[in-house]
Amino acid sequence: MIRLIVLAFVIWSGTSLFVTSKADTLASPEEARALTDRVMRQISSGDIVAGLAALKPYSAIPEAEMDTLIGQTELQIPAIAMRFGETKGVEFICEERVGESLLQIVQLQKYEKSPMVWTFVFYKPDDRWLITAFYFHDNVAGLF
Repeated sequence: MIRLIVLAFVIWSGTSLFVTSKADTLASPEEARALTDRVMRQISSGDIVAGLAALKPYSAIPEAEMDTLIGQTELQIPAIAMRFGETKGVEFICEERVGESLLQIVQLQKYEKSPMVWTFVFYKPDDRWLITAFYFHDNVAGLF
């Protein structure tokens, strides 16, 4: 089976942090989880672009780079649909914290032929959580 890695992007640079306003902050891991749930519902409904755009206000990734990533992902949608089939829903897999400052949330996007694993990484530099990375792939064996 050809492994499909659609998007892998990790950024951490003090000079490239996109500073969010107080209205766009995630105050807790529960709020980060609620954001990923909302993103996954949008993606599962067929609107992957809107789902990823919902991450932008909470992102440490500069807006121009997020726009590029969203555009690249949009170009992959036909290939994803052909390979995986129709989307069938989402499923929360796990949440893991490392220390006090890192949080990873893993969700599963279910398709008719094969699932897609989505990973969201959050960082807490002070009193807010920012998304610093997200990626999706079809390597479900890595979950075991």
